[in-house]
Amino acid sequence: MRAALVVASVLAFAAFASVGAAGDGGPSPGWLWGGTGIAAPNGKVHYVAVTGRNQTVFETIDGHGSVLTFSSLPGFYGIPFVSADGQVGGLTRDGRRLVVASYPGVDNVTRFAVLKTGTLAVARRIRLSGTWSYDALSPDGRTLYLIQYLLGQSSIRYLVRAYDLVHGRLYRTVVTDRTERGPMSGSAVTRATSADGAWAYTLYVKSDGTMFVHALDTAHRKAHCVDLPWRHATAWAYRVHLRIDGARVVLRESGASRTAAIDTRSWRVTT
Repeated sequence: MRAALVVASVLAFAAFASVGAAGDGGPSPGWLWGGTGIAAPNGKVHYVAVTGRNQTVFETIDGHGSVLTFSSLPGFYGIPFVSADGQVGGLTRDGRRLVVASYPGVDNVTRFAVLKTGTLAVARRIRLSGTWSYDALSPDGRTLYLIQYLLGQSSIRYLVRAYDLVHGRLYRTVVTDRTERGPMSGSAVTRATSADGAWAYTLYVKSDGTMFVHALDTAHRKAHCVDLPWRHATAWAYRVHLRIDGARVVLRESGASRTAAIDTRSWRVTT
């Protein structure tokens, strides 16, 4: 049953992806139903979303597969993916809160819910007009980062926005690299997060085959976009992995010699 639910979310993602397939942009990586969900920081339990009749059931499952707690929420929500390689997000570093999301692009409203992991009760509901998706959380769990999609006739572009979970409001200032002009575009391929959760490095590939790393400072609501020298990367971009090595972010293509490193102090790229 849960395997089927995972397939359902992938099919929904494929339907939404077709919206921007012809243009310079990409959709949300989608969200997860069923499967192993997302693991607690101690690894002892997983939080899983499964579908019910016009509702979503959330479960806390231990290492033996037993359901410890559960709750339900009207509508359809899932554990958000953050990249196309299947990485999921939404859990605060202390493991006390879990952000779940409705699927972006289904209608003109996107909904998020913040659950208390101890009981899976709803701590906060968020309703935003338009198409949005989950991106990251600050280390203290007070700031939620979201992707706001700007849907055009031939492309999907987007902005990174910050939401104050304490006061329940969207910050007006867009989280952007001030050296870059206009919205971003591209599809999130893979991600590496620093050990303290303060930085999220996400590799994006654009429809023209160029690539960049979006470095999000989750502690200070800042970002840097680092263009990579590779071109015509569409066919092999999804084989690239990120690894944080001290003050460097290392990119390596599986089974090939293509490598690059980003110095996170100067944002200089070496190959």
